[in-house]
Amino acid sequence: MNVRIRFSWLVVFILLAALLASFFSQWYQTNRQITVLKRTFAQSEQEVTHAVVDALTDSIQWDNWSLVVRQVGWLQQATRAQRLMLLRENGQVIVESRVGGVDDPPHAALIAEALEEGHAFRWKTKGDVLQVAVRIPAENPQQARILIREVTLQPELLEVRSMQFESILRSVLLAVVLGFAGVGLLWTMSVLPLGRLHDLALRISQGDWQLRAGQNALAELDDLSRAFNQMLDQIEEQQRELEALNRSLELTVAERTAELERANQDLAQRAAGLEMLNRVIASASSALTVPELAESSLRWILPTLGAEFGWIVLEGKVVASSYPEELRHLAEQVMGFVHAHYDVRLAVQDWMKDPLYPEQAFFAQDVVQNRIRTSVSMAIRAGQKAIGRIDLASSQPRQWAESDLYLLEIIGQQLGVAFQRLQDFQESRENSRLMSRLAGLASLLNRPLSVNEVIDTIGNGLIDLSGAPRAAIFERGPDGALSALWTHHLPVRLARSLIAREKASPGFFLPVSPAPEVIERLDDLPEEPRFFWQQAGGGIQGYAAWPLATGGDPMVSLVCFHDRPVTYSAIQKEVLEAFSRQAAIALRNARLLQAEHEQRMLAEALRDVTAALSSTLEFEEVIDRLLENLEKVVAHDGANLMMLEDDMLRMVRKRGRSQLEPQSQEWRYPLSQFKVMERAYRTGQVVIISDTWRDSEWVHRPESGWIRSFATAPVHSRGRVIGFINVSSAQPGFYTEKHSEPLQAFANQASVAMENARLYQATRTQAEETNTLLRALAPLFAAGSDLATVAEEITRAMVREFNRAHCSILLVDRERQRLDLFREAGEMPLGSYSLPLDGPGLTVAAVNSGEVVYAPDVSCDPRYINADPLIRSELVVPLIAGGEVIGALNLESPELNAFDESRQRMLVTFAERAAWVV
Repeated sequence: MNVRIRFSWLVVFILLAALLASFFSQWYQTNRQITVLKRTFAQSEQEVTHAVVDALTDSIQWDNWSLVVRQVGWLQQATRAQRLMLLRENGQVIVESRVGGVDDPPHAALIAEALEEGHAFRWKTKGDVLQVAVRIPAENPQQARILIREVTLQPELLEVRSMQFESILRSVLLAVVLGFAGVGLLWTMSVLPLGRLHDLALRISQGDWQLRAGQNALAELDDLSRAFNQMLDQIEEQQRELEALNRSLELTVAERTAELERANQDLAQRAAGLEMLNRVIASASSALTVPELAESSLRWILPTLGAEFGWIVLEGKVVASSYPEELRHLAEQVMGFVHAHYDVRLAVQDWMKDPLYPEQAFFAQDVVQNRIRTSVSMAIRAGQKAIGRIDLASSQPRQWAESDLYLLEIIGQQLGVAFQRLQDFQESRENSRLMSRLAGLASLLNRPLSVNEVIDTIGNGLIDLSGAPRAAIFERGPDGALSALWTHHLPVRLARSLIAREKASPGFFLPVSPAPEVIERLDDLPEEPRFFWQQAGGGIQGYAAWPLATGGDPMVSLVCFHDRPVTYSAIQKEVLEAFSRQAAIALRNARLLQAEHEQRMLAEALRDVTAALSSTLEFEEVIDRLLENLEKVVAHDGANLMMLEDDMLRMVRKRGRSQLEPQSQEWRYPLSQFKVMERAYRTGQVVIISDTWRDSEWVHRPESGWIRSFATAPVHSRGRVIGFINVSSAQPGFYTEKHSEPLQAFANQASVAMENARLYQATRTQAEETNTLLRALAPLFAAGSDLATVAEEITRAMVREFNRAHCSILLVDRERQRLDLFREAGEMPLGSYSLPLDGPGLTVAAVNSGEVVYAPDVSCDPRYINADPLIRSELVVPLIAGGEVIGALNLESPELNAFDESRQRMLVTFAERAAWVV
């Protein structure tokens, strides 16, 4: 069957087919590029979501949901997410932060896949919105199991679509032009010259664009040839434009791709820096020792900053290092120079090419030969003091940007606070250990031991409390002869040499007074004794000696020998001095046991008293038990305890017939009015008044008229008299010289008991201060980098931990020369206000002077501005960071003199830490 069709319709059909083919070809390529871009975008956002889960894991695991809510809001903004949610397994939303009003629930299939695979994503049906779900590995009370982020595809996709649409439009237009040109050619298809034109077109289609149609005799064909040639010219021009457009498009795509890669790299670097900072803070919160915290921090710092070598130095000692042995000596030289000349930081970006100071150039050749091109040294600061440094090195030049150095500086500040916290904690724990050991030794020494057992116990206790590798106990006899009662790892030859030198030169190494003697460094001694120790000391670098005396000349001395310079803490010195007093009493008691039966019975009574006194460390209970147990040692009708305070006698406890006297708190007189106790104070010995009516020194008073016989014993502490134990009898001649020794022994026991109670109270007060300070500082570690949040945590911590009525933080505005209230908390809010720096006010005075200002009664201080009639006392501590006053911590109370010295000391320490956090 013959089918006839109009040629015009055939041309139209061909033209439409060409248009559709061009359109669908470009549409396919566009969808294919968009699919690749979406896949790349989804993979990138999955990595970001995993980083967000890592940032939230510690806070979720600690069940700190107030911090989780703040972190979710900050991370939703920081990662440019439209929506950020924490969900349970059943899809219930726990925490959500979003932009806009979209609140459609997450898809159940997405949650199920994330729980099974660990992560999943899906594209919403409407809009280019990606949902990414990641399973939370941490177990937590809220059962938060899934984190979902919704992110809108970047505007680059819209730009790609726009460019592809323009390309499709140009291709369609080009197809239309070519179609109409083809129609013009087909109208003359039956003419032979058109055949030649057809051949010419075929050759041109093979790439020979230089050919052109020749002239024809017929005007129509000639016009057609010219039109064909013009068409070829236009096609060639369009071809060149199209090639140029393609090249431009390729360059644009390459630039966009490079920008996307740079953005991904920057995001990855920020996420890594945030993760490292979080890890370091987490280590600071969980580490129990300084080396543990240093090793953990260095383990995170090196890979994150791309450093190959590094170490952390604290107070001149390397506590964590990754340097190989062959580089350790060179690193010590370079970093020793850096630590001695630079306080904050020193970064050398290229040891080979950067201009160096002459001192640095001295090390440059050795550094480069050991494959080190970049190094940085950053200070670790606690308050205003640099306590150590972080030193890093890399074989790549210009390894670290300024942002890396800033991050390292923040880490140095965080580590400084953490190291200080650990040192305070370890010092408190060591103090508790020493006090516990001291109490245990006191209990051992109070047991019925022989002289040798007492000496062994004293020696072992001396080794334990001092940490010395060598020790000895020496005794000087009445004739001046010196002997060693006990030694520990002390060579016999050295002991004999020391005894010979001490005999020839008394005081060569043993104290000649009751005060202890500590030689921290033997190199500081004069030339002759220093030469002796160098020749015969066997590596000894320092020693300390404690004489065992109870009021007379020291006859026995405890000596510790150290292989390094002696560095005792203040509490360790006090404990050792207290132990030496206990040891003196224990040794004397033990020797009394070897005397006659009466003396032995007396010693047993003293031990019973000591046990009763040692059973408590509360000062008031110790004083009560003193007079309760005095009857076991010295019989009496009445007894009292007087304390000496600035040459004034104050009666603190009474017992027996002394109760008939006025109340203790009302009894306070100068020592000079009582000649008997004044003589005991001068001599340091017991004074006996056998008959008060016949003694010229006795002062007769109405309340003491019943006393006929009297004895007083001075109570010694650290070589001075701090009080008196007095016993009285209504029987004349009751007290004789035989009562002197037991009464003085009891007084010595009383001094030890009171000293132990005082040390216990001091240690407990110090521990309470340290614990309060640590609790107040703890929230600052997790407060984040927001200044308002940090200031809010500081004011709340002040009100909560220090129980003050009101606390505020004021910050200095140097440009406007004023103090602005930034945050406040407590019971007396004052509202927003500013104070001129040249005006009145306690806060202004503290900021201008840089010193603590305290007004125990604000009504008596002319600098005070009456802001609230309820305020009775005020304490202002300046916030100093980097040597500059940045603000003030202001505390106000409705009580008079509400801030004692202990509170002021803690608040000043807290302000030093808080200033650096701010």
